[in-house]
Amino acid sequence: MKLSAPTLSGTAKIKTLRIADDKGYYGPDFTGIESVVATEFGCLVEGNTVYVSGAKAGATGNVFDVTGRLLATAVTDNFGAAELSLESGVVIVTIDGYAVKVRI
Repeated sequence: MKLSAPTLSGTAKIKTLRIADDKGYYGPDFTGIESVVATEFGCLVEGNTVYVSGAKAGATGNVFDVTGRLLATAVTDNFGAAELSLESGVVIVTIDGYAVKVRI
């Protein structure tokens, strides 16, 4: 399926999205992990720092590498925000059953 701005309007919900070239190669920055989308919090990456916002106050957030190894844990502040400094790579940030995949 090919999606582009002129052919898509409104909202589309995609359960699984894998991107590859015409030979099936996923490239050096693809993990093979199905797409993960957060609906209850947001993540912003600046340098090696991940900023979480929009989560519940006092929620526990976990950061995993692509092998599932726990890298860090943080608790959000009274505003539902947290800040984590991490090594470069692709990580999965989870909070309250929601998750997002980010590249640091």
